[in-house]
Amino acid sequence: MSNARGKNEMESANSWFTSSLIGICAVIVVLWGIIFFFHRQLLTFFGADEILLPLAEQYVSYLKYVVPLFPLGMFLGAFLRNDNAPNRAGSAVVAGGIFNIFGDVFFTFTLNMGISGAALATCLGQIISVVIMLTHFTSQNNTLRIVKPINLPRKIMKVTAIGFSAFITDLCFGVLAVLFNTQIMRYLGTAALAVYGVANSVALIVQTVAYGIGNASQPIISVNYGAKCFGRINETIRIGITITGIFGFVSAAFTILFLSQITKLFMDATPEVLEIANFGLRIYFCSFVLLYFNIFISYYFQSIMKSKISTILSIFRGLLVSSIIILCLPMITGGNAIWWTMPITEAIVGVMSAVLLKKVVAKVNTACQSPDNH
Repeated sequence: MSNARGKNEMESANSWFTSSLIGICAVIVVLWGIIFFFHRQLLTFFGADEILLPLAEQYVSYLKYVVPLFPLGMFLGAFLRNDNAPNRAGSAVVAGGIFNIFGDVFFTFTLNMGISGAALATCLGQIISVVIMLTHFTSQNNTLRIVKPINLPRKIMKVTAIGFSAFITDLCFGVLAVLFNTQIMRYLGTAALAVYGVANSVALIVQTVAYGIGNASQPIISVNYGAKCFGRINETIRIGITITGIFGFVSAAFTILFLSQITKLFMDATPEVLEIANFGLRIYFCSFVLLYFNIFISYYFQSIMKSKISTILSIFRGLLVSSIIILCLPMITGGNAIWWTMPITEAIVGVMSAVLLKKVVAKVNTACQSPDNH
């Protein structure tokens, strides 16, 4: 959509918006139906036993009515950022999140609603977020319009292909967590598994911040790519690499310097756990140096619609390289090698990203023949 806007093709841009809206609505209908009618089977599949199942069903009894608002909220946030309304999108998420936090306390404990209160707070928080985002469509600055889409199947396929790398990144994060759990239990034991729980939680926070940098750069790169303003894109890349470098070193340094405090924040750490953390987390947190860069570069390729490159990098980083390392390295050098999985993965993918970035930028700049494009 932003690429079309850069070309000043507003009708085409809104056709992409409408096609995406139809696509997300189709996905919502399927997901909603599955969760609404098969939530008990899903809860059992994800590990709910006889004790947890009644509580989980109690939680879902509220959640199943607002299931559509979760994908819809992410959808609206993306399009608001690309319609010059990032502040509204950000404010909506913050407002919903704050309500959720305080609502948990109020409904769960003050009103003594238990887990139903937590579910209610989650539902109301998401409703607040979506309602705030929807106000954009009544504002004077709104340029998003529902139009009759042209070539709807082709557009939905194109949107799916471009967004596939982000899907792979999130999916692989879960798959990799399962591999870590399995290998750590096989080679290192339960204490190390508890330490990995800390690493995984911190990595999720860091990765989310990296998503924020990528999401901020995407509209700028996409619009200017459509407008053939390659000089602006190059400047955005330079700024992005600088920011990711700073965030990467600060995140790694901070987590390594305060790893004992971070570990104690997540658990009542025993001396054994702290000893494992001081060794394992010190290595694992080094991966943060290049994590931001790799995710940013993936967003760059996504922004200029190089979906194949973006997807390849996501698969290599999230599944292929990391899986090979975590499965093979412990057999060769011992169980403690597991902690080196992510630093080595990020380093390999970082080299790949840098090489591909250099080639694509050179190719794009070569295509820039007009002085106006600078």
